Amino acid sequence: MDITSPFFHYLKQHQSTAIRHLHLTVMMLVLLEVLLSNIMHVNKQGEIGQSTLEYVGTWAHIVVGISLVFFGSLFIIVAFKQRGFKYYFPYLCNQWQPLKSDIKLLTQLTLPESKPYGISSCIQGLGLGALCLVYITGISWFISWNLNLTLAPNLLHWHKTLTGLVEAYLVGHGVMAIVHIYNPLKLKREVIN
Repeated sequence: MDITSPFFHYLKQHQSTAIRHLHLTVMMLVLLEVLLSNIMHVNKQGEIGQSTLEYVGTWAHIVVGISLVFFGSLFIIVAFKQRGFKYYFPYLCNQWQPLKSDIKLLTQLTLPESKPYGISSCIQGLGLGALCLVYITGISWFISWNLNLTLAPNLLHWHKTLTGLVEAYLVGHGVMAIVHIYNPLKLKREVIN
């Protein structure tokens, strides 16, 4: 059995073609950024590490980060245009019922299905927010670093700190996707039907 088939089948069922392609692009860019962040180095004086690996890693991280700003922004714009702000942040629009019913299912150790205004939508919204915070601080650091502003080290600190949110989201979102898509009971029911 091809282990990627259920994944792509799930995405086709729940996402438009544009969102699906942007989602996969952003996911790959974020993973690449996480990997590159481990081989880059900028010291407190704003100097890039002088080893070839650190130098190339730092500039690769910056270039991929700038492309992530573009694709991440496009992803968020298309997502909001297709589903609206309320879909991802229902609690900010006083829409609590789907979230409450999902939490109730979770307390009964039942995995809720993905639905508008539910817990999965809220988690997706938190991911979009974390992505925005990381690339806003990243691009702010890059601009202030190029202008030799004294604010640059603080922005770099915040960028690194907020990246932890995206890394935690990436792990949590990935684990939940695997549980949701490859749920053995759900797969067994689909094979029987």
